Amino acid sequence: MKTIKGLLPNIEIRHMIDCQADGQAADTSAGVDLANYEGGMVVCAIGTVTSTGTVTMKLQQSSDDGATDTYADVKGSSVTVTNGSNKYLVVDLGSVSERYIRAIVTRAVANSILGSTTAYLYGANKMPVVQGTDVASSKSVVGEEGTA
Repeated sequence: MKTIKGLLPNIEIRHMIDCQADGQAADTSAGVDLANYEGGMVVCAIGTVTSTGTVTMKLQQSSDDGATDTYADVKGSSVTVTNGSNKYLVVDLGSVSERYIRAIVTRAVANSILGSTTAYLYGANKMPVVQGTDVASSKSVVGEEGTA
């Protein structure tokens, strides 16, 4: 597989979960199709976490987006922050065994604010990667001075 200079031509960015106001709840993303990718890294931005609050993210997988194959936890994919405002929860799924993944982010004990949860799909079968509708605008550039 050929790698193209820069990160953007080598990954697809997919939105998973919207920003969430202060609260305690579980938020589940829609399935993300990894059919043309080797793996994906899921990043959840954490805003303010109340002093006793916890935020946990885990990944689940399914071969058919839950149609007949129920989503099941990806072994070892659970990550947690306790009392840690303005941080990230990150899970890198380096090897795909099912076609679809989804993220579940759970806020418990005390209120927490979430930024969005995003998947970065990599190891594409076809290069360069073309961004989907989740990306409003993107551009890869070289580090030359001039008009932006």
